[in-house]
Amino acid sequence: MMQRISIPRLCIPLIGGLTFWLAACGSSSSNHLLQLSFEAMPGAGVALAQGTVDTQGADYGEKEAFTQQVFNELFPDIVTAVGIDSADIDSELSPGGFLLETNPSMQAQLRGDEAAATADSERLAAALGYVMYQWSVLITDFGTDVGDTRYVAIRFTGGDLNATSAQEFFAFAAGIESGLGGGYSVFGDEMLFLNVRGDDGVPFSGLDDDVFAQALGQAAAEFTGTAVEVAESGMVIAQFIENDWDSASAGQEYRARLDAAMLEALEPLRVRFDQLLDAASAEYGWPRGAAEATIEETRRGRGAELWRWRLGAEASRGPGAAMLGH
Repeated sequence: MMQRISIPRLCIPLIGGLTFWLAACGSSSSNHLLQLSFEAMPGAGVALAQGTVDTQGADYGEKEAFTQQVFNELFPDIVTAVGIDSADIDSELSPGGFLLETNPSMQAQLRGDEAAATADSERLAAALGYVMYQWSVLITDFGTDVGDTRYVAIRFTGGDLNATSAQEFFAFAAGIESGLGGGYSVFGDEMLFLNVRGDDGVPFSGLDDDVFAQALGQAAAEFTGTAVEVAESGMVIAQFIENDWDSASAGQEYRARLDAAMLEALEPLRVRFDQLLDAASAEYGWPRGAAEATIEETRRGRGAELWRWRLGAEASRGPGAAMLGH
């Protein structure tokens, strides 16, 4: 299931797919496109006041129902709280992948003047991460000519892109190159794969850009689950807006990006998020941990999981692969 919040937009609807937008609108400084990708499920191991939440193995439908509530009830108010004009944003609830697992995710696109859209996207990412206890929110800048991150868009030409078919292609692609199992996002009828790099400049996938793109092309050509094709490939800037909940348990890294008025407006939304999470945990039986996360719980968060996958992807490349940093 994919649902969009209908908000006026500067160009064609998001549901038409990313590549259609790029073809129709281009990347002028006055029509700059940035995309935020994030989840409603709190980051694994984050210590909430009520304790950590464990949704590993939870039903997709349960997580989607919770995400839908957050999407409908909180997302529009978070946008308003950080001073963003709703005419400059479009959003979608869709499947998203991370470390070979598909979960409900949310996407938000901002368009406008480059400097303003960039500042808006960073504030919104911080607010979303703060309210929803995320380790990070990904911003992808499609309006640049100097990007350092390779992207490949896979279009589902049969029009049946959903959580099941996305996971099937995700797993199939990772079977060709394990480095493709890091993550993806969905926009309309397209899956977007990014060859994101770490602080050391090395792709988390362990694949150079050409191999990354070629492997996805091979996956698209050989996949038999449904009709797919490579729709577009190019370069973007990918940036994580982050908070280390282990060392900044009050979300200080997110808070530092927001002014006092914004933080005041976000506090009741954070309270409401906690209420929605409590209700969902009770309804679906999601286990709750101690009020303070242990080191082991925190290590289950995004950073440690990504590191383990990164090592595994590199190991699968064999002894000739480049060494990874960190």
